Amino acid sequence: MNYQQARVALLFTTMISTFAGCTGDDGKVGAAGTSGADGADGYDVLVAVTNVEANPDATDGVDGCNFGGQLFKTGLDDGEGTANNGVLDADEVDESTFLCNGRDGRAMLAASGRIEPGAYLSLDLTQASENLSYYAQVVVNGQVIDHAEYSQLFSPFISQITVVDSVSIDGDLNVTELNDGNFALLFCGAPLGVDRQDTSTALYYTVIDLAGATTVAPRVLTGIDCDDGWRERTPLVTLANGDILMAVDRDSVAESQDPETGELIPAVPAQVDLRRYDAAGDLISSTRFDDAVSVLDGTYFGLAAIGDGFALLHSTATEIPADPPAQGEEPTYEYALQLDIYNAANTITASQTWAGLGLGSEPAMSVNADGNLNILLEAVSALGGDRWNNYNSETRAMVVAPTGDVVADVLLSNTYSYLNSISQSANGNWLCSFEYGGPDSTAYAVLNSAGELVSASQVYTEHEPTEIASLAFPDGSFGSIFFEDESLVGNLQCVSNEGQRVAPYTQFTGPIGPGYDRHFVKAISNHELMMLFVPYEEQSGVQMLRSARGYLELRVESATEVRLYNWAASAVDAVLSAN
Repeated sequence: MNYQQARVALLFTTMISTFAGCTGDDGKVGAAGTSGADGADGYDVLVAVTNVEANPDATDGVDGCNFGGQLFKTGLDDGEGTANNGVLDADEVDESTFLCNGRDGRAMLAASGRIEPGAYLSLDLTQASENLSYYAQVVVNGQVIDHAEYSQLFSPFISQITVVDSVSIDGDLNVTELNDGNFALLFCGAPLGVDRQDTSTALYYTVIDLAGATTVAPRVLTGIDCDDGWRERTPLVTLANGDILMAVDRDSVAESQDPETGELIPAVPAQVDLRRYDAAGDLISSTRFDDAVSVLDGTYFGLAAIGDGFALLHSTATEIPADPPAQGEEPTYEYALQLDIYNAANTITASQTWAGLGLGSEPAMSVNADGNLNILLEAVSALGGDRWNNYNSETRAMVVAPTGDVVADVLLSNTYSYLNSISQSANGNWLCSFEYGGPDSTAYAVLNSAGELVSASQVYTEHEPTEIASLAFPDGSFGSIFFEDESLVGNLQCVSNEGQRVAPYTQFTGPIGPGYDRHFVKAISNHELMMLFVPYEEQSGVQMLRSARGYLELRVESATEVRLYNWAASAVDAVLSAN
């Protein structure tokens, strides 16, 4: 079948401005040395597109086209006597690429032009037939490469700044986004210049905006000791009314006797202190509840905001009295995993209990658009429980209604997942990014709002993560970020809303690399993400890094349009075609 060839833009001789500036040699060094002479002007990169007649004797796509097509020529406008004249002369051609028509004589549809970061090049398929193949190439330094190769050749890094430089950081960074779009940061640290071995660290609070400017100067939150009670991975959330909520450990206190009065002081069990602050960092309230000690490998908590209230996920251990009582024997416990849902008055309105289970690591929690609670957790069997050797550990994804009723409980892996992260898209699908233990790898899965698997767990066995975070872009696609354990290089794997990988993972790092501590990440557009982290050299302060997704995406938008999206950090000159 033949049809009219449609050309969208720049299908004839086209000039694409890509300047490559040069400078001359430096002048001699001296007290009043002069600068060297300026270098010659750079040359434009030109692209010329011409029609190719059918040649049945040609090697299709090599020295011509059997059924006709187009020839794309590229090169610098640097010809002798013709430099910078805007015409690609024969002696200026550096590379030639044939795009050939199909066997039935259909003409090649094509569009070309410069695509700015975050934008796209469109090809109109209104006059096209079915069963088309699509191609996209980009011009880089006068050379033509396939769009899929771009992400492996160029860094997605955009910028990096220091946002907290007045405090020496010690340990993880805890971040929550406030209702006004700013970000509250919590971290342990000490003033710069002091010997940390002789100085106890304090818990600091500060607020920055999306540009990295400070809106609340770093201040110490009193009543919380970084050496006793503050856990580096303490859950931190923002409630609907703007309050900030965190859960702080309170260790058990043994029974003792007052040395002066001899009065017996009763024992105090381990507790959790639920503390509310306003956006300025002022304490609003503090509420404690008992938390029986668990032997499952420490105490972990999950926290999620539900309107002005919240949901708290934690392990419990209830001592079973011996009958008859036994002298000198260790007590036995009955373990359970418990979810409590609180209202704004800190009153429990619903609960759910899973007998015989406990948390083996910090879970991830979020609230879906339908109001249900999404949970990603490592569930450890209370019958054994050495998660480091992969015994009795499972990674699960759960959906729980605000009433406490379980909507779904999905097994993602039969391994531990010390690192867990959730990102939520507007259509209800959610990404679970987690450590896939034994071997130590990274994995992800996508579920819908009902807790049904959209994409089963997919594993990267070539990387051992030291930290994991995930994000959702405004268009509904996801990103999973993990720092590699040995290199501490940031890796971004982008996947579709249905969980398909849309490009090979990209690597990004700035002038100051990440450390081993937790990071925070947020998509600020379909093209760009922002990350906050504590670098390996903690004296460098909290860093804000911006990165692009880092790849070019060829996407069929509809039966009448195909697009090439530029998710890279720089503009690209591209050719998009179909036949």
